[in-house]
Amino acid sequence: MNDIDETTKHRKNLYFEYREAITEVEDAVEPFVDSILKWEWAEALADQDRYQPENAERINWIPAAKGKGWGQFRTSRWETAKEEPERLDIHWEHKPRASEFKGGTSPFLLEL
Repeated sequence: MNDIDETTKHRKNLYFEYREAITEVEDAVEPFVDSILKWEWAEALADQDRYQPENAERINWIPAAKGKGWGQFRTSRWETAKEEPERLDIHWEHKPRASEFKGGTSPFLLEL
């Protein structure tokens, strides 16, 4: 067998060995997204050091719309823009979906 066949065989064997655990984990994704990630996403921003690149300027993110099935966050500079005469509401919006989470992503949309 070549390397690809050996790798495929190994992965297949792992799948069958851990099939029950894999199914349980996959079945837990949707309830996790619907009951926790949608509602408690802002807590992840509390420990910003984990998500802040070492070479990035430190930004103070302000979460909003907590306790809803979606959320927003903005910087303090964006927060003051809401009070200016132009009343600009700039924020990132988070609407988590199980399919995206399973794919390893959690998109945020920039809203103006």
